[in-house]
Formats: sequence, C-alpha cells, structure tokens
Amino acid sequence: VNLQAQQFQPLAEDIREDYKKLPQLTALYRQSGEPFALNPIGTVQFSNFDTNEAGRPIGQRLYAEGGVTYPMAWSYGFLRPTAKYRLLEYSLDRQVDALDEDPGAASALASIDGGLVLERETSLADRDVVQTLEPRLFYLFSQFDDQTANPDFDSAELTFNYNQLFRDTRFSGRDRLDDANQLALGLTTRFLDASTGEERFNASIGQIFYFTNRRVRLDASDPELDRSSSEVAGELNFYPNER
Repeated sequence: VNLQAQQFQPLAEDIREDYKKLPQLTALYRQSGEPFALNPIGTVQFSNFDTNEAGRPIGQRLYAEGGVTYPMAWSYGFLRPTAKYRLLEYSLDRQVDALDEDPGAASALASIDGGLVLERETSLADRDVVQTLEPRLFYLFSQFDDQTANPDFDSAELTFNYNQLFRDTRFSGRDRLDDANQLALGLTTRFLDASTGEERFNASIGQIFYFTNRRVRLDASDPELDRSSSEVAGELNFYPNER
C-alpha cells in the first residue's frame, strides 16, 4: 500500500503546471511468481487531482484491475498466459466542452508471453563463453472502450524501445485503457562467461505487428493509428568488467 502527495512548482511562467496529487492511494497485490500455479492480480488506485490553472478539469479518479496469471517455467523456456479486467471511473469538476462529469471506461485484457532459451559453447576474444539464442513471442488483446470524455491528469505515451514490445500498455499513468490486437516478436542473444556465468554482452531486436487500428489516443481528436507494424526496436549492452 502506497500513499503519495505530490505538488509541482514550474520554474518558468510559460510552462504548464502539472496536476497535484492530493493524495494518491495505491493498493497493489504482488504476485508470488510461483510457476505452475494460479497467481492473482490485483490493483486499486484512488487519486485526487487539483490545479490552480483555470479551464482545466479537476477531480477524483478510481482505477482498478483484477485477474489471474499462470506462469510456466522450464530450463529451456517459459510461457505466461494472463487475463485481467480493468475499470476506470471519474468524478470531475470544471469538465470541458460540456462533457460527462462522471466518465469511465472498462476493458478486458488477455496476453500470452512465451520464449525459448537455446545455448551453445563457443569462444569470444579467446575466452570460453556460453552463447544463448532467445526467441520471444508476446500476443496482446485488449478491448476498445470509448474514452472521449476522459481527462488526461498524469498520462503520456510511453517512449518506444525494445522493452515496450512486451508491455501490456502503451501509456503511462491510468487515464487511458488502450485497445490492442497485436503480436510482438523479439530475438535476444547473450554471451556468458563459461566459468563464472557473468554476462558480458547482449543484443536484442524485435518488432510489433498490429492486426487492427489502435483507436484509443491520448488526445481524443487525434486520428487512429493505422500502421500494420511498429518500428524495429533494438538494444545492445556491453559489460567489459564486473563494474
């Protein structure tokens, strides 16, 4: 359980003031991660948002999600199916454009995350290493629900990178329940020191393939995202020594 109070002071007059959280209360159930067992998912968050800027909505937001996941793990790979239901409700003042002062949204979400770990012994710079090859697949489906009247208190679109391929949302914050019907494919290789197991180098590449347009946007007036695939995402990490 986390209780947070947050306020911002802009350092320039032309910077828009962020919303204050006075307060935000979050209750989160942390999964045990036990393989081959049902692991419940539970989050409830109540937030009270305020701002001194006129013409911007203020009020309370309630977010809740509940579901279950069944992680499976073997020495050669993993499979993790997940299903959950997300609920979003507001009670607003100063709502803009005569929109609903009590908007909300709800969306069911299901995902399957799976991967393999293949290994071989080789050498790198005259050192014995174990090289892995790790293909990964992540399918995500999330229902669409109209959120035209929902404000944007603390949300933004996440920066696209390799880790974003395997997240179940493209937004930070809790103001948007994004819709999705997509498949992400990724491939990682690692070089591990054969004697100590320390990771020396890894490289990853992947892409998302979209089966439907993504209709939920941060700004409701923005057009649907109609690309059939994402950019190609990559990542490189090199660890020359233990530091």
